Amino acid sequence: MALNGNPYWKPHYRAWGSTEVHLTLYSDSSASADDPRYSNCVKFTVKWRQLVQRVGAPTRSEYERRLPPGHHTWVEDLDSFTNPERTPTWRALAASLVSIPHIRHEARNFIEETILVESRDAARRAAAQRHQIMWVVADWDIKSRIPYWPHVQHFGRRDRDHDDPHQGAAGSGAGDPNLAVANFMGRGSPTRCTVCLGDLESGSLAGWLPCSHVFHPVCITQWLQTSRLCPICRLQLP
Repeated sequence: MALNGNPYWKPHYRAWGSTEVHLTLYSDSSASADDPRYSNCVKFTVKWRQLVQRVGAPTRSEYERRLPPGHHTWVEDLDSFTNPERTPTWRALAASLVSIPHIRHEARNFIEETILVESRDAARRAAAQRHQIMWVVADWDIKSRIPYWPHVQHFGRRDRDHDDPHQGAAGSGAGDPNLAVANFMGRGSPTRCTVCLGDLESGSLAGWLPCSHVFHPVCITQWLQTSRLCPICRLQLP
């Protein structure tokens, strides 16, 4: 971030049982842009890191893992950022938050609302100084605790002594009306099952919840035995 000598930053922290969030907002503005293409613009960046802990795991390698960090940058019209929730950037931010696994919906709401308030304030400070370019960076760390599933030997790897979750799993979800099991026909980049953190392979069986999030059938069936919330969006299931 380019600084003009009057940067602003503010840390935030909240915890909700299984999820902790450390969020810091940085902002700054300048009277003119070095690159005229970015005149009257805001550069909005989000960065996050996530640590997942499996409660009850017998070894540290099974207990704790850092997921790949996330990073996005968008450019938006500065005038529109006095109401950032109406911008395409805000819709992209909301989609990014939904994609983060193993966090409570309260944590997603906290991150979104905090960034919204701080971004509005930053835009008003820039407007008051008649500045033409603004930088906003939202940087957060998430710690999530989830149950340990014994059939998962490592994150993303399954115990070979147990049944292959992609075989014979269609009946495993038949007793739950919220779970639909069918062949997964994903294309391109692998889709991750956010219960075991392993990839869903094209052509294998997968389980869908009403919110359209997809998982290994065995993983989501066991999850639903102890929780009636979608692991991703926290949709409450009957």
